[in-house]
Order: sequence, then structure tokens, then C-alpha cells
Amino acid sequence: MPAPVLRLQTASLYASNDASWFTGSGGPWGWSPFTGQFGGVVSSAGLAAQPFDDVLNDVSPGDEVSFVIAVQTLGGAAYGVRLRNAMPAGFVLPASGADVSVANGAGTALAWSGDLFGTGGLTIGAPLAAYDADTGRNVALVTFTLQAGASLPGPYARVQGTAELLAAAASPGGPNVADPASAQTIVVSSAPAAVVVPDTDPSAVGVDQVIGFTATVTLPVGTLGSLTLVPMVPAGLRVVGAKLLGVGGGLSVAGTPVVGADGVVSFGTIRRAVAAGDATVTVHFDIRAGMQGGEASLRVAVGGKDQAGGYWSTAVSTVLNVVAPPAPPLLGGIQAAQRGTTSMVLHPFGGLELASVAPGAGTLAVSLIDPAAGRLAAVAGGSVEAGGALFVASGTLAELQAAARSMSFSPAPGRTGAAQLAVTLIDGAGGTVQDRSTFIDVQASVDPGQAQHFDPDPGSSFLTATADGQRTVAMGELYGGPVDYLKGQFIYDGSDPVVIVAQSPNVFVKSFVGNAAVALQAGRNVVDAGKGSNFLVGGTGDDVFFLDGRSKQETWNTIVGFNQGDMATLFGFVPGVSRMWWEDRAGAAGFEGRTLRADLGGTGALNASLTFAGLAPADTDRFTITTGRVGDADYMLLQA
Repeated sequence: MPAPVLRLQTASLYASNDASWFTGSGGPWGWSPFTGQFGGVVSSAGLAAQPFDDVLNDVSPGDEVSFVIAVQTLGGAAYGVRLRNAMPAGFVLPASGADVSVANGAGTALAWSGDLFGTGGLTIGAPLAAYDADTGRNVALVTFTLQAGASLPGPYARVQGTAELLAAAASPGGPNVADPASAQTIVVSSAPAAVVVPDTDPSAVGVDQVIGFTATVTLPVGTLGSLTLVPMVPAGLRVVGAKLLGVGGGLSVAGTPVVGADGVVSFGTIRRAVAAGDATVTVHFDIRAGMQGGEASLRVAVGGKDQAGGYWSTAVSTVLNVVAPPAPPLLGGIQAAQRGTTSMVLHPFGGLELASVAPGAGTLAVSLIDPAAGRLAAVAGGSVEAGGALFVASGTLAELQAAARSMSFSPAPGRTGAAQLAVTLIDGAGGTVQDRSTFIDVQASVDPGQAQHFDPDPGSSFLTATADGQRTVAMGELYGGPVDYLKGQFIYDGSDPVVIVAQSPNVFVKSFVGNAAVALQAGRNVVDAGKGSNFLVGGTGDDVFFLDGRSKQETWNTIVGFNQGDMATLFGFVPGVSRMWWEDRAGAAGFEGRTLRADLGGTGALNASLTFAGLAPADTDRFTITTGRVGDADYMLLQA
């Protein structure tokens, strides 16, 4: 008789602390701690679509946590299945016991014997049926409860729980023929909490004035390594002093806290005993405001350095509004040397940054030094005078900036060479600044004879920006691929993460470096944003988005504005090997939505994620999903 084939999973199900929270799929059905039962049949098909893979966060000593071990047959029946659960670091058995329960996936209780946490483990008395995708009779679910003890590591410690398959037989009383197997689940311990309070009203701090802040940090139960308080101040503020006010009586500190000249307060190993008095550390910082006005805030980082070199928990302070004497306004983000063609419509100040400490409305003007060089046009705010040679806008700084960024310049027909622009800003206090460094090198459009069967004059251009602050208006190329409706293309092969904004429709955009943000216009467009984490904003037409999960780097694309007729293609999805599942409300803050998760190799590793911002299950349930192969590339296609 062939040896049984078994699959083992384990996860956390419930925590008595209401502040705790989960990440992961949650498994095929929810579990109730009050009834000790799952909300429906836990079947092999359900576990394949949504395996038990939760991570439980923010667990403190004293919390009770319920776990599950799921074992299922993938072949013939299994007899005498024996399991063991290694006690996670810092956990103990509750005073009332572990409340171990064993049932099959259909909810029928199964007899068992032994000690789940002992060397010999727990033996399930009833056999597990041969593989059955839907009934759950081939699935055994062992649930139990453990309590986080006083020795729970922390903060932010990733405590691993391990379940082990010790034995199984192919026939009643037969020899052990099971291959040893194990599965893990993660519980993350709590973090410190901090409060920062200013000594005086910080809403109107004068230039060069010193203001005090008191930071109070409450520590979780457990041991912390090298606790550190770091005042993190932006440009224009600096720490001029710090003093340790007190360490709570419920804490023990190995060594004397050291206050550095930069205001960083460092502790040795510090421990808080369970319910042993005051567990707070209090430090006073003196912050000096800079010589410029504006808003700035103080953050206090709490904890030792993590593996990435950063700090653990942070606390938010009150905002400082530094009041400074009126200063001249500032013009930033100007691109002095730009390029265009006689057929393009350009936005020469697409990256303009305006700054002023003066409140109230101001005025911005843009003029063509040579009126014959072309024509200015108002797109979103402002007006055009002098036959298109002068653009004027009035309003707040934000309104002026938006109007100037959207203003367009069209070169005069047949006119090539340099077109010079002058921009003048007058702020609410009468301060004035002018810049005349913007030149646009206008060249002739592409010869229509070179366009072959494509549109001879796509006029495509793209606003680009990189993390180092470089912004420009990049010219597009004629599209040279097989898609007949695409006219222009922009291929980015630089080394920095990039923001790309299309200024024309019907374009192909590709980034080799990955970690890109792409925004489209109208028409029909195609985007291949590459590896890493990408943020894609669709246009008003029918767009196609490519996600390639075949890279070693995990890829996560967020699509904003995935509308009727849009398509998303996930390369690397192999039917019968890869698996996918949906997660609700995942993604970056403010852009959460229904998220497709994919394990492309069938190894249990997450390779690719695709978030449809703002969409719910009712939206994605209407998607048409197909799979196929082009050349040597397998893919999944999702169409709204």
C-alpha cells in the first residue's frame, strides 16, 4: 500500500488582546473562540486557495493566543497521524490548560491521545480519509491555546511557532511511513508607546527661539536591547540639550543612561517586569528653531536599531510654526534646458516649486522674450494676454503653482531654435523674484517618411522626475512595435526610481529599473513598469498593464483607475503550478483595494501582488480571467 502524502500548515487564529491584529489570508473560514469551531467546511480546495498563513502582531505578555495545526491527505488515507507543537519562545500553557481540540474539516470531533507539546506528541485516533477536495474529511484540525509569558521577547520580536508531523501509516497499525515535515507561524510582540508634549504653545515660535519637549515612553513587558530615544528634527531645527527626567520603578536598567551631545539618550538592556509599577522613561529635549519660517515637527524614535539600520517605534509631536520676518519668495524646480519639436505642446514649468513665508494671494507671470517664438496657453487657471506671449495667474501659492505647472507652450509653426521664457512671482507681502533661465530648444518634427505605417507625428512627450529631484520634459520616440494603435513610446533605462507622466495619448511606457510611478492620459496605452513596487494611474481610455513576476525580486503593482475595458497581464503564471488568491483592502495607505496575490512557482513563496485601488470583491468578481502562453511566457490575463 503506498505511503500517505500529507501537507502540514499552522497559523494563529485569535488573540485575547483587542489591540492585536493579523496579516495574511486568514484561511478558508473564520474561527470562533467562543464556540471553538470554524464557520464552514475547511476543505483541501479551500486551503489551496487560502492557506492558513496568518501573522499575529502586537502581542503582549498575558495575552492568550489560539493556534491551529492543519494536516491533510493529498493521496491515500492516513492512519495513526501523530503531531507535535514546539512551544514558541516566551509562551506557556494557560492556567486553565491548552484547551486542545481535534476535528476534521467537516466539523466532526476526532478522538486523540498523548501530549501535543511533549516529545511523543499527539496521536489522532481516527484515520484521515483519502484525498477529497471538497468534503473536509481528509483534513484534521488541531486547535489549542497558549499564553504569552513574562519572558516574551520584545519589542517587535518575531516569535516562531513550529508544528511537526511525526508519524503516519498507510494501514491500521502499520509502520510509520510519513516523511518528517514541519510548518511555522509567526507572532510579533508589542512595541513601546510614546507621547511627546511641548512645554509651551508651539503654534507661533519665533526665529532662533528655544522650546522644550517632554517625551514619555511606556515600555511593554519583556526585555529590550539597547533602548534608544532619538529626537528626529528636520532642517531648520536642532537639538541644543537633553536631560533624563526619570526611569519608572517597574523598570530595571543595566547601566547608566547616557545623554549624548546630539540629544540621543541611550540605555543598556532594560526590562519591565509583569505588572511591576511605573514602566515609563521620561526625557526632556530643548529644540532651537532655525532662521527660516515654516512648519516643522519633532519625532522621537524609540528602540534599538533593527536589521535595516533604522529605529523601532515612533511618536508624533505637535507641529512647530516658526514665525520669521518676511523673506523673498523662492522659485524652484525650474528646468533651464528643455527640448521640443515644432509639433509638440510642452509644459515648460511642469516641475515648478513655489515657496514664500508671506500669507495671502500673490501673482505669477510667464512671458515669451520673443513673442514670435510661439504661443502660451492657460490650461487650469490663469489667463493669456499679448497674443499668447504673456501668461498671468493670481491666487494662493498652491493655486499659482498648479496654474504654472499646467500652462502650455506651443512653438510657432516652422520656427526652430531657442525659445526663452521669463517667470516672475510676487508674493502676498510684495516680495518679488524673477527667473529667465528657461530655454526650450525647438527642433523640427520627425520626417513623415520615416514613420513607416505608424502615425508620422505622434508628438509624444513625458514629464519625468527622479528621487534626486531632477525633473524634465522628455521627448517621446515613434513607437516601433506590433500594436497598431500605439503612436509614441518612452523607454526608461536609467538607474534611479522614476516618475513618468504621459502628456499625450496612445503611448507605450516601459521602465527597466522598476520602482516606477506612471500616469497616463486618454486614448489606449500600454505600461510595462518592470520589477519592484510600481504605482500606475490609468487614463480615460482602455489601458493595458504588464506585471512580470519572473524576476527574483517580488513585484507589487498598484493600479489606480482600473476601468471597464482595461486589462492587466501577469507574466509567469503557469496553470497547474502557480496559485493565486484575493485579499481585501490591501495596499498603500489611501490606495487600498482588492489585491491579487500569486505564488508563481507553487513553492509557498509570494512572488507577485496586484492591487486594484478602490475596488471591492463585487468589482473584481466581474473580471474575466484567462490564462495562456505567448512564445515561452505563460501568463494570466484579467480584464475589467
